[in-house]
Amino acid sequence: GPLVLATKASGRWQARSALPKSHLSGVPTSLLLSGALLGVLRRHNGSKRRLQALPFGASYDGAAIDEYFNRRPLDTVGRIYEITSCLYTAYAAWNDESETLVARGKKLRAGIGTLGPVFVKLAQTLATRADLVDKELASQLGLMQDSMPTFDNEVALTTIQEEFSDWPGPVVGDSSALFAELSSGPVAAASLAQVYRGKIPDGTSVAVKVQRPNLLERVGLDFYVLRSTLGLINSITGITRSSAVVKAVLDEVGDGLFAELDFCQESEHIERFRDLYSEKCDVVVPRVIWERTRTRVLTMTWLSGRKPRDLDPQEKLKLVRMAAPCLSLQLMDVGFLHCDPHEGNMLLLDDGRLGLIDFGLVSQMTAVHQESMASAILNMIAGEYKALVPCFKGMGILN
Repeated sequence: GPLVLATKASGRWQARSALPKSHLSGVPTSLLLSGALLGVLRRHNGSKRRLQALPFGASYDGAAIDEYFNRRPLDTVGRIYEITSCLYTAYAAWNDESETLVARGKKLRAGIGTLGPVFVKLAQTLATRADLVDKELASQLGLMQDSMPTFDNEVALTTIQEEFSDWPGPVVGDSSALFAELSSGPVAAASLAQVYRGKIPDGTSVAVKVQRPNLLERVGLDFYVLRSTLGLINSITGITRSSAVVKAVLDEVGDGLFAELDFCQESEHIERFRDLYSEKCDVVVPRVIWERTRTRVLTMTWLSGRKPRDLDPQEKLKLVRMAAPCLSLQLMDVGFLHCDPHEGNMLLLDDGRLGLIDFGLVSQMTAVHQESMASAILNMIAGEYKALVPCFKGMGILN
């Protein structure tokens, strides 16, 4: 982890801190060394297990995850140590007032980014909640929506080759290749994947979304740690009425995150969204190139545009005036929702229209949800706040 680095100097292994010594005062050397050792053992064991199939698949199964990691205590302890040290590093970096805001934000994002998609998703959510975190922190966390650290291009190429092992031609090359062109490096990187720009042999410009390596086991371990830790904290403090409530909330989040790991399912979401809304509102979504899409690789047409943070005030207003009716239509019409409409997933296209990307997380509202939401809006306008209680029950916010 970033807190302690093991280095070999003059034939001996030494523990070296990646933080200033002032941050480590009072921490026993034995704890630092044991944490480093646990991390090494966990990575060693994990590298062997990657050759075996995991008992839980691309759909979330809390019981199967618990059963799998209950037999691997070293993984759990090592991951808890890693999480604690990384969060401590990020916290110390953000509160280091000797650094500039940009430098502090960069270190904060790096610390959170090393923890993987579960914690990155949490940070991305906090970035949209200026009521929970201060404006400066929200702004820095917001950069994680599409500016994550990249992984090695060779790993991405290996993933493509594994997913298209039955393809008769090369990955990049002539008319028989998967792609006529592919950028030398990623043009964007998010918590679950990074994106390359390319062309297919017929000349169509495409975005190629390649999943980060070994995500399934890492996400599974993080949910196991969170379920176990929060369940234990809850049983001691009694924050909620039962540990089952805490685990149920995590299970719901897990369902959504695991669904995002299947790019074929995301492709189906894109197609359905196009069919439902392309003629009802002024929105453009990519077209899936199905013959070049697999579970961990998604190929879709390239959308040329700019993100909201790159727009001037008038352009931002134009984008909002297109996005608000589009999002309202999703809520009140068919009820099929793009559930991740943050600024990293919206574009003002070069032709002036609204572009939406990243359909890994979607939801289908029921008629009861929609009627309850409409009633809630009318009651808020009328100032009938007590009448919101049954509305919130119908929406599933209260039970």
